[in-house]
Amino acid sequence: MADSKLKHRINAGRVAVKKQIDFFHKQFAHGHNESKEDGNCIAFADFAISEKIFTELRKSFADDNYFSEESNSLDDLLELNARYSWILNPIDGTKNYALGIPACAIALNLLKDGYPVYAYVYDMLRQKMIEGSPRDGLIAGCRKTAAKPGSLGKHSRIGIEFPLSHEVCEQLEPLLTNYHLLDVGSSVLNSAYTAIGFFDGCLGFDVNAWNLSAAYTLCLAGGKEFHFIGDSVFPLKQINCDALDVKYFAGTPSFCAYMGDLCNISMITKEIPANAERVAR
Repeated sequence: MADSKLKHRINAGRVAVKKQIDFFHKQFAHGHNESKEDGNCIAFADFAISEKIFTELRKSFADDNYFSEESNSLDDLLELNARYSWILNPIDGTKNYALGIPACAIALNLLKDGYPVYAYVYDMLRQKMIEGSPRDGLIAGCRKTAAKPGSLGKHSRIGIEFPLSHEVCEQLEPLLTNYHLLDVGSSVLNSAYTAIGFFDGCLGFDVNAWNLSAAYTLCLAGGKEFHFIGDSVFPLKQINCDALDVKYFAGTPSFCAYMGDLCNISMITKEIPANAERVAR
């Protein structure tokens, strides 16, 4: 089991997210939204959920680091110098949320010494919590899930976020032309659905730290493989709103072997739960 300080934070994070679910639903498709400097959509609920979750957590963990996509400006660079850090995406899939499309989520990540050790995702589409850690496994709703490896085939589903650069499209042409690729409008749900086995895999290109942390934690918690295309960004030492210069893929062994061949990378780069387990002790 995790140490008492970590366990206390894990329980508090769960409570903080669950307290915002009713508000999340009430504001759905009704909240004022506008465009940010980077072109992404933002809703009133983004700010409110950020403030409420972090206010709740700061009551017990005042010395932790806190970063939200909405409560920090685009130019802010936060040094993650505390033992524990909380990274929040109050609404992933804000465009869907504003339009009344329920493929959106609240995503909260807990890091210890720069490594993701726990993630919480509230999936509005299925109205369920998906949470877990690489050490202790994945819980979807009220049930613990187990990995169900399968072969990559014509019925396989792959989560991806569009648009892609021309260079990436050329590299991924065999994948794009032979398999079902889905962009649900939420990067977090792409990885969460991979973690629980709805998708065979997911890919991320130049992703933000909050979405990367969720993907890393949930996929490993669900018994899936996780591979960086290039160097790992963990331990994370600092964070801002810019996308990280990082690419990854995650999923079943069959999908990851296919992607390893496609990207011409050594599968030695695989991330396994031992990394997160080491810092959770």
